[in-house]
Amino acid sequence: MSIQVVIGDIFEPPDLPLTICFAYPPDERQQAALKELLEAWYLIGAHRGFGPGFFHSATSLVFDGKIALWHVDIGSASSMALEVLKNCLEGYSEVHVPIEEMILGTKLDE
Repeated sequence: MSIQVVIGDIFEPPDLPLTICFAYPPDERQQAALKELLEAWYLIGAHRGFGPGFFHSATSLVFDGKIALWHVDIGSASSMALEVLKNCLEGYSEVHVPIEEMILGTKLDE
């Protein structure tokens, strides 16, 4: 299942607000699985797994009904990191909760 990727009105890497929109609210087990996935992706980036640059920081993942909010500073890491994230979320979407879209950056109507 392919996730729709939306570029927000304000998208200024390396600063990356990320909104994940689910088909329905994830339960505690599904939330924990997403948190684990995002933390693993972050650790790979923090250890230069996406090229010579590295991630700098990330906030805690916040769930609000059918959305999850997260903020990460991807530093000077390669754009390949975002493709890997999309692929990982597509796998999560097939196993846990369907993800309808991933918003990179901030939408002004939020």
